[in-house]
Amino acid sequence: MQKTKLIITLTLLLILLVSAFYFSFLVILIVPLLAGFVFFWVKRKSLITKKDIVAYCKDLGNIPLFASSFLNRSLAAGADIEIDRYLRSIFDSPSTVYDKAMDFGRNLKGEYGPDHRIFDGLHDLPGAWSAVKEAIPNDSRSEEIMGYAISYWKDLVTPMGMPVITLDRQGFEAVSQFAKQFGIQESWLKDLVSFTATEGAGAVAAILGAAMNLKEKDINKFANHAASIFTASAWAGNPLALTVAILMLARSCQVGEKQKKLSEIYSQFGWGTAKSTVFIGTAGIIGGPVWIGIIGAIATTIVVSKVQSNYEKSASEEPKINPASTMDNLIKEGIRNKIPNKKTMKLLQSSKIQ
Repeated sequence: MQKTKLIITLTLLLILLVSAFYFSFLVILIVPLLAGFVFFWVKRKSLITKKDIVAYCKDLGNIPLFASSFLNRSLAAGADIEIDRYLRSIFDSPSTVYDKAMDFGRNLKGEYGPDHRIFDGLHDLPGAWSAVKEAIPNDSRSEEIMGYAISYWKDLVTPMGMPVITLDRQGFEAVSQFAKQFGIQESWLKDLVSFTATEGAGAVAAILGAAMNLKEKDINKFANHAASIFTASAWAGNPLALTVAILMLARSCQVGEKQKKLSEIYSQFGWGTAKSTVFIGTAGIIGGPVWIGIIGAIATTIVVSKVQSNYEKSASEEPKINPASTMDNLIKEGIRNKIPNKKTMKLLQSSKIQ
């Protein structure tokens, strides 16, 4: 049985790596589902019945949460740039009238740098739609919608992405100069106000994972992944996933306070942050092809998870001391020895026993 599980694990890992090499990043979400189903079947040691499938589906909610954490960590480790470049090579095509209309804003405002989309006013959602509508006076609404979708998507799948809002360059540079005092780089601020197709995928994965794990009984695991996604999205400057993660953190604190176990929630925040930090740090240290770094990052993250499991297990096994029984034992010990020691006397005095 152990050999069978090992073979299945290696096979699934090989499928994941091959898929990742070809940048089919959606498989990153599919493979964990397949892995869970296979392991469930192996554990049952029997043919899969309808009852088995129902039981598996009840526990399926954890898999999207794990997958969303893994996807956002991978994007933060550098996979986002590789995927964006690959998507750009697929969807790249000659400029249309609508593309040129969206890029005309750079001429109006004199924004000719690679970051012009953040400042030219015609690349955020309403600005792009305004540019497309005015591109051709007599086109139909369906043509405008199709042209808008295609032009926006072609810019979205580039590493530069599209801005969430349009900013004023002078105001942005003032904020950037202030942020430098705290070690915050200008490039990170630009990432924080724009998003790419892969960052959007990371946010969607986080939403799906959170939506399938809203049960209050699983709040510890939910809080762990909320902190993990928050750390990864903050590192990557992903505004969409970061927003989702903040809502997940707020949900964790709300339920934790309701169940009177906020200390456990904060502990899970720490473990989730540690896992993402170790994952991203390991991938950066290994260097080379990003997928090689991710393999090493997975290994180190498993180690952190094991440490967490052992720590929580040992903490739960610690005997709980009952103050009342401890006082009784000390009193009995003093009476038996006929020598009222200091601890016994203090307990007698506090208990008003003379």
